[in-house]
Amino acid sequence: MVHSELSEKIEEYIYHNHLESGARLPAERDFCQLLGVSRMTLREAIKKLCEEGVLDNIRGKGTFVAAKRVCNDLLRFSKSPYSPQEGSYKLISIQKLKAEGSVARHLLLPVGAEVYQIKHLRTVEGERVSIETSYLPAAGIGKINERKLENMPICSVYGKDFSQMLTRVNIRISIGNAAFEESEWLNIFEGEYITVEKRTLFTGDDTPVEYCISVSSARKVLYSTSLKANN
Repeated sequence: MVHSELSEKIEEYIYHNHLESGARLPAERDFCQLLGVSRMTLREAIKKLCEEGVLDNIRGKGTFVAAKRVCNDLLRFSKSPYSPQEGSYKLISIQKLKAEGSVARHLLLPVGAEVYQIKHLRTVEGERVSIETSYLPAAGIGKINERKLENMPICSVYGKDFSQMLTRVNIRISIGNAAFEESEWLNIFEGEYITVEKRTLFTGDDTPVEYCISVSSARKVLYSTSLKANN
């Protein structure tokens, strides 16, 4: 049996037995007999499902159904251009830097132009989900109220009127491995899979106003969008 087929069978087992988050799967020997596979094959399938965020394997304790993943809606900007994702935000740091490299390129700024770098930790139901680092042209913002950002997302910097001016967002999502600092902030293992979402927001005259890099644990988030049939 190929690993993908076995992964499907394991997910069917979870569904038909109504196993909720935190429920423990049968012991390895019993599960092998139940599914009719070898231990090596079962371990490979479980490893794949752990990487996908379906299962959690805890050494010495067993394999458990993973907690429900946070859903990031890719169309959230079309619904409300500057609405935050669900969850709570905690300010990690804020500093003024000289733009260079990808930051200058995405914000269409000359190298050396001043930008604010604002870093937040996002949590959902007590779980550390993502680190969000935003870069904003300092010339278009003025002085930032740090206290206002302590427990609020970056959108709190702007007023409601400004949010209506945002018309376009470029989003690029990739998969990587957590560096030491990212693993510490997200409470995951170093080298564990992460999703890296890079987005640039534009106003109606096609002026970029924010470049954001959001790093999330791949097993804690999923991306979705609503499909609407044409009339």
